[in-house]
Amino acid sequence: MADELSLPSVPEPQPDDSEDVSWALSTAEAMWARGDHAEGIKWLRKAAEAAADAEHDVRALELAKAASDLASLLARRSAADQSGAHAPVNASAPTPLGPAVAPQGAGSAPPSPPRTSATP
Repeated sequence: MADELSLPSVPEPQPDDSEDVSWALSTAEAMWARGDHAEGIKWLRKAAEAAADAEHDVRALELAKAASDLASLLARRSAADQSGAHAPVNASAPTPLGPAVAPQGAGSAPPSPPRTSATP
């Protein structure tokens, strides 16, 4: 599936991550790589929780944001697939999502294509 190749990946473990965070991120990456994106996001959220439990608040926030960004992207793609259209892919979107990546904007998503009315 060529579309899956353009999806961002989960963030990689960092040297100062706790063992629980690293393990959850490794599991998230494995799930994501085999196409089980929902499970990958679930494990990414677990990594964020583990970082919060270890009192690494900045890392927890980064991982939670990455999980949210991936979930939003998948939701947009799913909605587009159901409508028969292709979701727009921002070629400049950072990959992988993670701490070294600055957000694209103030939480804004790419603009939706204009809808045309099908009324006669």
